[in-house]
Amino acid sequence: ALSLMLPGTSVRPHCGPTNHRLRLHLPLLLPGGATSSTGLCVAGQHLVWQRDMCLVFDDSFEHSVDLPESDMSAPLIDLVRVVLIVDLWHPDAERLGLRPR
Repeated sequence: ALSLMLPGTSVRPHCGPTNHRLRLHLPLLLPGGATSSTGLCVAGQHLVWQRDMCLVFDDSFEHSVDLPESDMSAPLIDLVRVVLIVDLWHPDAERLGLRPR
C-alpha cells in the first residue's frame, strides 16, 4: 500500500490487530525533499524515516503519526510524505505454527 500524508496530519495512537506480522515502511517522498523526517512513534519511541531506507516495526505495539504543520502554499510535491507500506511475516510465525511452511 502507499500512504500519502500532508503536513499537519495526525493518526491517533492505535495497535495493529495481530503480532503475527511486522510492518515495513519505505519512505519514497519526504516533505521538502528531505532525506529524513520525524513523526512516527512506536511504543513510546520516536522513529525517523530516512528516504530510500526501510524501517520495520511491530505494529501490534501502540503507534501514532504526527506530522508538523507546514506552509501549504508550496507545491504539493514539496509537502507530502509518501511511504510504501508492506506487511511481512513475523520471524517467529512459522516456528509457532502461525503461517504455512
